[in-house]
Amino acid sequence: MRSDSDDDAIAALYAAAPEQFVAARDALAKRLREAGDRAGAARVRRLRRPTRAAWALNVAARERPELVGALAEAVDALHAAHRDLLGGGADATSLRDAEQRVRAAADAVAAAAPATDPPTLEKIRATLRAAAVDADVLAEIARSRLLREQVASGFGDLGGIVPPAAPAPRAAGRRAAARDAAPAAPRRAAPQDAARMGAPAADDSAAAPAAAEAAELERTAAERAAAEKTAAERAAAEKTAAERAAAEKTAAERAAAEKAAAERAAAEKAAAERAAAEKAAAERAAAEKAAAERAAAERARRIERADAAVAAAEDELAAAARELEAAERAAAARRAEHEAAATRLAEARAARERADRE
Repeated sequence: MRSDSDDDAIAALYAAAPEQFVAARDALAKRLREAGDRAGAARVRRLRRPTRAAWALNVAARERPELVGALAEAVDALHAAHRDLLGGGADATSLRDAEQRVRAAADAVAAAAPATDPPTLEKIRATLRAAAVDADVLAEIARSRLLREQVASGFGDLGGIVPPAAPAPRAAGRRAAARDAAPAAPRRAAPQDAARMGAPAADDSAAAPAAAEAAELERTAAERAAAEKTAAERAAAEKTAAERAAAEKTAAERAAAEKAAAERAAAEKAAAERAAAEKAAAERAAAEKAAAERAAAERARRIERADAAVAAAEDELAAAARELEAAERAAAARRAEHEAAATRLAEARAARERADRE
């Protein structure tokens, strides 16, 4: 099911410049596909690029919707005036006023369209004339969804809404038929009947200007029909040429899109291969780093054990040095004692020798 946001996105797409349409359409389809809306993405991919005239009207409707609303109201008023004229409730002046209102509203919409070249502007005006007689065309403009310019079928300027025959005589004839069908008055009303006997002549004199005006309208309508036929034939030829050019351009765009898709696929494959190689290199580097860290930790442990052994040896050496120093002090004491004993022995011997001599 479509959402309002989807409709807004598609309306914005149709308001995009024609040369940007394909890229914007593909980007929107990609967003929808990535969002899980495959049906919406398929619908968007089937959208076709509008012609420049249709694009200009889409932009005008999107940026100035009140002007399109005024055109729709003017068209409704013109149709109402036409019905009133055919029913005898209005005159040709009211119809011309309503027709002028439609022209003014259409001119306002055309003026709101982006600046274009004269041929495109003429296509815009022709499409607005078609919108005056075709509710579907007007609805497409109002929704900013117009795909290509349109040509009104029927009479020119405002199409078939201008009456092709004189309405006033027909309305007068209907009123006369109604009078003829009325029941006759009683005989006592004969004086009034006699007074009304001149009425048909008065009706004929009043209908003469209406008949002339109707004849003028019919002549104008015929001229418009001829001009419209010429314009329609020219527009049909232009449309055929435009469709042929559009088909050729679409084929070229499709070929370019296929080429771009192939290039993207090749680039994506190369990128995937690069990513795989980079991943393998990263994993290899990580393994080497882990091995180096383990070796460094083992070296640190060995150094720590060696440092502990050195400290223990130094402690043992210090203890031995202390023991050696104590031993040396003891030896020195014993030497002193030995020397003292030797001295005493020598003194004793000397004393003995003296005693022996005495």
